[in-house]
Amino acid sequence: MVTNSPGNCLRCKQSLGLLERITEDLTGVSVPGKGELCPNCYRNLSDEERAVYFGN
Repeated sequence: MVTNSPGNCLRCKQSLGLLERITEDLTGVSVPGKGELCPNCYRNLSDEERAVYFGN
């Protein structure tokens, strides 16, 4: 099971609040029931990682 500290990217663990303050136009991608991924990590997910996070 994938778990995360609230407000951090599930994959890289970087603070999403800090990311949003720096980039202003980028927000995390919600992973239902698990947390969020930063936009960079979401773009770079492998097919296997995508299956883990999104159950596809």
